[in-house]
Amino acid sequence: MSAKAEMRGRMRVLLQQQSAELHARRSALLCANLLLDPAWMGAGTVGVFAPHQGEPDVEMLWSRVGGRRLCYPAVRGEELVFRAVQDPAGMEASRWGLREPGAHLPEVALGDLDLLLVPGMAFTRAGERLGRGGGFYDRLLARAELRARRIGVCFEFQRVEALPMEEHDQGVERVVTDRD
Repeated sequence: MSAKAEMRGRMRVLLQQQSAELHARRSALLCANLLLDPAWMGAGTVGVFAPHQGEPDVEMLWSRVGGRRLCYPAVRGEELVFRAVQDPAGMEASRWGLREPGAHLPEVALGDLDLLLVPGMAFTRAGERLGRGGGFYDRLLARAELRARRIGVCFEFQRVEALPMEEHDQGVERVVTDRD
């Protein structure tokens, strides 16, 4: 088993072991920290994500969206495209069990995103990221037209000292957790 697969497995277990109450409390603290972040405060268009299997519930941000436009990713081939969403309840289940915006919703150009919240299985303080293994966010983060601020979003226990990195792996500018 590779070092990446081993780390993903450890994090998956930790994410699934959280009680619903602890997950909700940690998610609320993380969202409160995001709301205080200058990148959130200055953003008009924000790329968010529908949480998967114990990931932080950033959908709590909907209660404080203000005049921001929230956009969710949808898989198109090997790439992610973002679509503006008015209500996350109307999203559809994808083949991976994630919720995605339907094709009827307007696509948002990557260059129009001011802030991108990036999920991950683990992050370092320096912003190195371990994803789920599909490479979708690595390909997205490498695209030249994406000029948005990039904030990694995870629980504090997902922040680690070091990660096995490969040449194609893309990081984020900074990481926000339930602790900071």
